[in-house]
Amino acid sequence: SVVFKPQTETGCIINGRVRNKTGCQPIVSIYEILKRPDMYATAQENIVELNTRSTTHKLPQRRASQNGLLAATRQEILRSGWRRFNLAAVLDQAQATEQDMETWWGSEGAMIVAAVTELIHPPVVEAQIYDLERFCRLVDPIVEFAGTNDGAALMRACLLAAGDDPQASAAFREYFKKTFKSAVRQALAQSSAQKLISSNYDVDDSCELLYGPLWHRLVTLRAPLRGNCTLRAVAGLLNTLQRG
Repeated sequence: SVVFKPQTETGCIINGRVRNKTGCQPIVSIYEILKRPDMYATAQENIVELNTRSTTHKLPQRRASQNGLLAATRQEILRSGWRRFNLAAVLDQAQATEQDMETWWGSEGAMIVAAVTELIHPPVVEAQIYDLERFCRLVDPIVEFAGTNDGAALMRACLLAAGDDPQASAAFREYFKKTFKSAVRQALAQSSAQKLISSNYDVDDSCELLYGPLWHRLVTLRAPLRGNCTLRAVAGLLNTLQRG
């Protein structure tokens, strides 16, 4: 809700009514202002927001509710996986509603993507490090996260949800693009500038060579990622790029 600061010439608005400068008589309703551009322009300059205190308190509460729902989502993934995911149990545990879930993420698949990806550390690319190490750092966060049974189960559910649910697919693609694909593009540009790889590289193909084997092991083999997964993925990519 809004009120307007007093105007010495045109009056002020109090509780939806415009009063003259003495504050005695209402002279026009707020709806009349919307019909008169000259008065509306003057009124816009004098808007004062109310109830900011209650809005401030709602934001932490909302974030706490989202965190609770994401934590309950991860627990349900570890119990049931994606294909048997019990949304009702998650909502009951988090004391949330299906409308909350749809408002925040759009679908249960997209919620699963959010619950998993928020735990994965983003890769860090540095120009001063050795070429092999530079590309290993692009893969390490996922290998470290999915190197345990629980981490692998979470990552598998995320990938399966992204394959089944259009909204989850869009959420995962956006996450991967901002977090990993951008880092791959940066690493490729640095290595190319240093004449370590061919300049004739493709970012999408490079991502497929780096992360495709990881997705295959997680989804098809249903196994955690091992330490040598990083070196095997990076070696395959560098062999391709150096042949270029």
